[in-house]
Amino acid sequence: MIKRIITGNPASFIVVIATVIAFLTGISFWSFSRYWQTPDTLSGFSNILENSGIPHKGYGGAAWIDYDNDGFLDLFSNAKLYRNNHNDTFTDVTKHAGLDKSGYVIAAAFGDYDNDGCLDLYLSRNGKVASLDAPGASDLLYHNNCNGTFSEVSQHAGIKDLFHGHGVAWADYNNDGYLDIYVSNWYVAAQNANTADAAIKAYRFEPNILYRNNGDGTFTNITKEAGVIGNAQCDKLKEIADRITRKMMDVNLRFPYQPIWFDYNNDGRMDLFVATDNLVSPLYRNNGDGTFNDVTEEAGLCKLGTGMGVTVGDYDNNGYLDIYVTNHGKNYLWQNKGDGTFLEVAEKVGVADRGMGWGTAFFDYDNDGDLDLYVVNGTQNPAQFNKPGVKQNDLDELFQNNGDGTFTKITNEAGIYGNQPKAAAAFADYNNDGFIDIFVRGRRNNDEGRLYQNKKNRNNWLTLQLIGTKSNRDGVGARIIIKSGATSQIREVTSGDSYLAQNGLWQTFGLGSTSIVDTVEIIWPSGIKQKLHNIKVNQKMVITEKE
Repeated sequence: MIKRIITGNPASFIVVIATVIAFLTGISFWSFSRYWQTPDTLSGFSNILENSGIPHKGYGGAAWIDYDNDGFLDLFSNAKLYRNNHNDTFTDVTKHAGLDKSGYVIAAAFGDYDNDGCLDLYLSRNGKVASLDAPGASDLLYHNNCNGTFSEVSQHAGIKDLFHGHGVAWADYNNDGYLDIYVSNWYVAAQNANTADAAIKAYRFEPNILYRNNGDGTFTNITKEAGVIGNAQCDKLKEIADRITRKMMDVNLRFPYQPIWFDYNNDGRMDLFVATDNLVSPLYRNNGDGTFNDVTEEAGLCKLGTGMGVTVGDYDNNGYLDIYVTNHGKNYLWQNKGDGTFLEVAEKVGVADRGMGWGTAFFDYDNDGDLDLYVVNGTQNPAQFNKPGVKQNDLDELFQNNGDGTFTKITNEAGIYGNQPKAAAAFADYNNDGFIDIFVRGRRNNDEGRLYQNKKNRNNWLTLQLIGTKSNRDGVGARIIIKSGATSQIREVTSGDSYLAQNGLWQTFGLGSTSIVDTVEIIWPSGIKQKLHNIKVNQKMVITEKE
């Protein structure tokens, strides 16, 4: 949390004078006071896209990954792979990597499905959304050959999704040491379905898909058996819903966008949440036997929304992961109560926003030890979404965690700007300086992007890269707990989140002025618990799973 300095005399007198001047001139005290902050806590962003080698314009999702294992994060976006040159620039290596025939890509997510130490690539693609007769486009799976190139293995691997794919997320849901894949798919309505009634009549249901990793390079679609088709069960909501909404719920007329795997009840198993437009975003509890229960209603999540992006994080440091969902209008912050239920508190804590929300993430942008929140806002079609209370072409928003369960909006002060249409956002420390940077991409090919480099401050940090041995290679799903004195923070390694995006797999913890981390505890997906003591700060540590 940025500290507003200046206590004691004569400095306090100066602050009083500054406040009076700010009041008289209409300048906010917050804006004025940034000039009086200590260097230890001052932080913000600078857009460096222009000279980065990444095109200004483009569409689709984004993913930060180290595809060539050189210790620096590379970027996949706009159906292209950009290699990190270690100097704030990137080189397009799409053709060399064998990824130049991917076609129209909606989302990309990387996961090492065969545990060979090289991240493989799943591409979600789309077809003619407005046609009931035309199939979607086949999704693609690329195997990383560990030499800078990829080979397309979709058919051999059993990836046969011909639906209209959107978000993708990897996780080892059955804890067998191999990463599985969940893909969200849209419904399809006829071209003349211009009303809800018409859409209900002229409608083709497309289930989401859970691909189980068989451990031999192939996958099996087990969606139906697992019970994660994608339609939330909300009987109480249906009782009070209007006629159209009840019909929509009956036929599951929804747009599922971004899935995310996380352990909401701290039982060591990956549960599943799917941000869903048009209806309710479902939560599935992992039963530990290959099946899931729809717990949306019992968890208190049966609230109609237009869910687009999703992130999870323990913003209040109570040891349980909370859920933030972006909507067209008010966003939802679901506070995890630790008893299997959630409470919607976005308005109460100051992060409701009211734009047209897309990508989002909890991350500690200033490394003060608590999670801040970033929200992408940007219209897709102003005429279509011209609704009361929804602002068009909004600024993105950065909300700073005040450390007391509330947030303060600091967007302009932090250097976030521009209101062009945009959607996807991926978060990672691409230059290895210990501070999280942000890449923002548009929805259409002529939309401007952003590469926000974190200008950092003097707060300390610790970055952890996990290497699984009994667990999946990158430790996806691992729970990390760090403690320093009375302070405790948690993270989970997540592969697929935000909106059609993937954040970096390496976990960065902000530490403020803490100079030594007392303990780092890792609870691996395998169940192995590993603890390290007296860790020095301001370093990236590679931790290998050991019993």
